[in-house]
Amino acid sequence: MTDDIDAVKTIKDFTSNDVLDSIEFNDKSVEIIGFVDAIQRTENSCKSRYHKFVLNNGQGKRVQVVAWNEHVPAVDKITQFYKIVHARNLIAHKPLHRIYNLGNVDYELLLVKGSVIETYDTYYNDKENVVKTTICEAIDQIGIRIRIEAYVKSGFEKCKKDDQPYYFGCITDGYFQLDLKLAIDIDTSHLRKGQAISVIGVMEQGYKRPARLCVSSQDDIVVLDKSDMPVIEVHLGNRYPQRFS
Repeated sequence: MTDDIDAVKTIKDFTSNDVLDSIEFNDKSVEIIGFVDAIQRTENSCKSRYHKFVLNNGQGKRVQVVAWNEHVPAVDKITQFYKIVHARNLIAHKPLHRIYNLGNVDYELLLVKGSVIETYDTYYNDKENVVKTTICEAIDQIGIRIRIEAYVKSGFEKCKKDDQPYYFGCITDGYFQLDLKLAIDIDTSHLRKGQAISVIGVMEQGYKRPARLCVSSQDDIVVLDKSDMPVIEVHLGNRYPQRFS
C-alpha cells in the first residue's frame, strides 16, 4: 500500500481546488497529492483503531484521509508532519459528524484494499510555520501541530498506560487550562508552577477525557523571559475549553 519515492514533488503538483471541489460522495477512485498538516491516532486501548491525517494542497483546501483497523499499520509509520503524500484509489465518504472531520471539505477519503500511498520529501519543517494559538482556540485544532504560550499550572507526574510511560502536567492562561502529555525523555525538573513557557505539540482529541497537547521533544518546551504568574491566578485557570463546532 505504501512506497517511499525519491522524486521531489512541489506545490505545482498538488491537487487543485477545482479537482477537490469536483469529488463526489462514493467516488471509488479518488487521487490526491498534498502535504500532511495534521495527524490523529486512536489510543492503544480502543477496540477499533483508526489513523487520520490531513492532506493540505497549499491552496486553502485540507482533506481528511482515514485508515481503519487492518489498514492502519501500513500508514502509521509513513505519515509525518509536512511529508508530501500521493494517494490513489481512495473512496470519498461522508464523515460520521463534522466535529470529527479535521479537514475543511465536506467529505473524507477512506483507505481500502487496493489503495496506494507514495511519500516524497517534506514540504517544509520549520518551527516558524507551526500554528501559534491560545488554549481556548487549541480545542478546535485537533491533530494540528501548534505553539502555545502559557504558564505552568502543575508539576509533571510520571504516568504509565499500555506499557507506555509519559509525563502528565498542565498549563494555564489564568482562565483556561490544558493538559500536557510529554515524552518520557523530556526533562521537566527545571519547570515550576507559574513559570511562563512556550510549548509546541499536537492536539489530541480525548476519549472520555479532555483534549490534550502531546509534546515529543525537549526542544519543544522553551522557558520565556517573562514574570511568573501569581499563584492565585494560576489556581483560577481551572476551566477546560469546550468545542462547539
